[in-house]
Amino acid sequence: MDKEKCYKKIIADAESFYKSENPMRKNIKVGEKTFDMLWCPGLKNEINLWSYWQGKGNLDTAKILVVGKDYGGYGAESELNKLATACIDSDDSDKFDISRKYIEEIYKNKNETDNNLIKLFNALSDECGQDLRADKPNDNLFFTNLCLGYRSIPDLTGGVLSALFAHDVAYLKVLLQLLQPKVMILLGQDVGISVIEGLVDLADPRNSAIKHIYSGIKSSLNRALDRSENHIQLQMDGNLIDTFVVSHPGYFGSTVNRKGGYEKVEEDWRKIAAYIK
Repeated sequence: MDKEKCYKKIIADAESFYKSENPMRKNIKVGEKTFDMLWCPGLKNEINLWSYWQGKGNLDTAKILVVGKDYGGYGAESELNKLATACIDSDDSDKFDISRKYIEEIYKNKNETDNNLIKLFNALSDECGQDLRADKPNDNLFFTNLCLGYRSIPDLTGGVLSALFAHDVAYLKVLLQLLQPKVMILLGQDVGISVIEGLVDLADPRNSAIKHIYSGIKSSLNRALDRSENHIQLQMDGNLIDTFVVSHPGYFGSTVNRKGGYEKVEEDWRKIAAYIK
């Protein structure tokens, strides 16, 4: 398999969808605002802007795939645009510099999701040598989002993206076949549910154990986490991928939705370490 060629096809297919007239990606409402989900202008070499931070050049080495929800909004004057331009214009020799710039942006804007991910991977580092230091992109990691579109309104969050999650899981499936990671970490209940529904035939009796875990996560992710019932093994082309659904590391996921707060989120992550070693 020509991994680079296959990877570029995933990107091209996703770009084609998010530039199409498909109504699924249009007129999505959040409060009084309506937005479309667009392709990031110029994005050709990576599947997601997040992948420039952790993932660029790691098609052959990634052991851990982290899947978030979506990247956010895109606009001509947004900080995202400025970072996107630096990423898109980069090549493999710029990998370390891009990671450093991304970290600087995280700290400057106090991005809670990414700041918490830094802390959570540092917790994993205590157990199995992973970390997200600014000067050292980790060859073992690959970050992407399940929804590969970008909001047409800068800095806007929210909106129901479940239809796009269900659509874009097809791109994730091909990426999994390409990377063959050892571990996949799904950030948030909605991402976890969409990925399991998209990759597992829950009607097949042979998947009854996965269906039990899925049902528990769908009913209450908090309860599933407390019982350590957030782990399934996905079969992908004969390979087993240890897959974990965890609380989203943003404000609501780590502070509001996860009972016990960030400390419990970190405890959940430390349990993953044994599957990475």
